[in-house]
Amino acid sequence: MTRSMKRAVKRACSALIAIIACLAIAPGCGDPTPSIVLWHAYRGAEEKALVQLANDYETQHGIRVELLAIPFDAYAAKLEAAVPHAHGPDLFIEAHERLGSYLKIGIVAPIGDALPDAEVAEFDATAIDAVSANGVRYAVPLASKCLALYVNTALAASVPSTMEELAALRASLPPTKYPLAYEAANPYFHAAFLHAFGGRMIDDKEQFAFVGDPAARSLRLVRDMTRAHVVPDEPDGALVARLFASGDAAAVISGPWFAADVHGKVAFQVAPLPRLDAAGGPLRPFLTVDGVFLTPSGAKRDEARAFARWLGKEESAVVRAIVGQQVVATERAWLRPEVASLAVLEAFHRAAKQAVPLPTSNAMRATWVPALQAIRKVLRGDAEPEAALDEARARFVDAMRPPPPPPSPTPLLVVIGLLMLGAAFLMVRRVRQPGFRREVRASLPAYKYVAHAVVAVVALVVLPLVAGALTSFCAGTRDAPLYVGLTNYREILTAR
Repeated sequence: MTRSMKRAVKRACSALIAIIACLAIAPGCGDPTPSIVLWHAYRGAEEKALVQLANDYETQHGIRVELLAIPFDAYAAKLEAAVPHAHGPDLFIEAHERLGSYLKIGIVAPIGDALPDAEVAEFDATAIDAVSANGVRYAVPLASKCLALYVNTALAASVPSTMEELAALRASLPPTKYPLAYEAANPYFHAAFLHAFGGRMIDDKEQFAFVGDPAARSLRLVRDMTRAHVVPDEPDGALVARLFASGDAAAVISGPWFAADVHGKVAFQVAPLPRLDAAGGPLRPFLTVDGVFLTPSGAKRDEARAFARWLGKEESAVVRAIVGQQVVATERAWLRPEVASLAVLEAFHRAAKQAVPLPTSNAMRATWVPALQAIRKVLRGDAEPEAALDEARARFVDAMRPPPPPPSPTPLLVVIGLLMLGAAFLMVRRVRQPGFRREVRASLPAYKYVAHAVVAVVALVVLPLVAGALTSFCAGTRDAPLYVGLTNYREILTAR
């Protein structure tokens, strides 16, 4: 082959490669398909329904919906780390109870025209209230979760209308069976009794409200039911499920997730929590609402707002109810026969009407542990309700105290300066000793052998210890540490 022929072949190959490259990138040369990113922590049936809806939306509207499932335990941390740096999603599905903390760090935006005023009536009013703050709506409500009453139809001929009627089953049941089982020591479950007496866990000023006569009466009632063997002694969730599935509990208080645990094991009915005659009203559990929220960047995109609005529509709600087994917050969906026939979900839908939205205040998280300790003390007979509740309030106040005013760092700097000066003095004194340099030169080979170990120890042990020691002189958050001197040590040594 001549030289000219070789050049011609090379030119032809180069042209062919250029054509292939152009064809490969041609789809990207035009307008790309718009896409939106949604994060969620759903699993199982809920995730299946969400994937189906994303595919339907892409088919109908030509908008690609990228779903990212994140483990529940890491969900909030990843949102708080990614969204402020514009690395997060356009939308995310989350329980409304975190709204307060998300507002504080600025990772949510008002839902805007994704839920216009004209469409508010299409949703459950309690759910709308849950996803709102200061009169502003921050999510399209998707589904509700609260507690209801599961009744074993083999042990109870009908659903008890009052707690007193349910407790009266004790006389007709064998000693090994219980009229009612639930996680009595769990504040989330106990809140239903507290609300029936007119009490609250936290007040409008974000102060501990699980005190006073309503709280004491609710604790006495549960303590008396436990002593009368109406309720088992402090059962956990696994024991509650085992008692109900084995026919050893006539009724159980639990959420919609419980149905999957006992399905096919026992015949049961589900109904809203009964009335408590001693309190003059029904048991009112906490309500958690899953909503689709917009991030600040997502709120600027018409595609993201349109998809959030579409997820709350009737057709989408029907899919989430039937496929995802969700207690949807879209009211018109419950008028559809295929949704209304879902007996368990329909019962939880009615239960949500009398539920109390879980407060979104950051202070709410600080109530759980003190309340749990108070309930346990009362149920075990270690303290009377008033004393246990007063101690719980004191623990809450300790946890919620603002950081002390920062002391002057001068004493600490003086101490550090003196230590460094003393170390420098000792080093100079050692260097001036006869034979020091000779000893150093003689030890150089040994230093080479241990250098890597020294570097590793310094990097893996010394530096973390120094960082931890410095952290102990601070309070506040990771992003906004506040120097407090020896206050943390004083608090530990003088803690009650």
